[in-house]
Amino acid sequence: MIVAHGSGTRKSDASEALAIRRVFGAAVPPVTAFKWAFGYPLAASAILDSVLALAALHHGVVPGVATLRELDPDLGTLPVSALPQAPRSDVALVLNRGFGGSNTALVLRAAGRETA
Repeated sequence: MIVAHGSGTRKSDASEALAIRRVFGAAVPPVTAFKWAFGYPLAASAILDSVLALAALHHGVVPGVATLRELDPDLGTLPVSALPQAPRSDVALVLNRGFGGSNTALVLRAAGRETA
């Protein structure tokens, strides 16, 4: 899954969508974003997105963007949904962009589950 920065601003979201499509081509994994749920916590954004991505991987779900009604046409075609989606693997790419030019891409993998 991809956890997009998803700041909710047209230019930022459109440039992020373009970059995602350039990297993944026609094989973009399910995309979600979390800022709709808690706003933009600035420096805490990346850690919150990472924790939520790990929880989603643990539960085997790509959370929906509950407030999504219609995808902006400037975003092109991305597999984003208001409803939960099935992940393609146990890996998440967490994208974050900050003021002043900080940009991060963190790849996370779900920890293996141990059986008792």
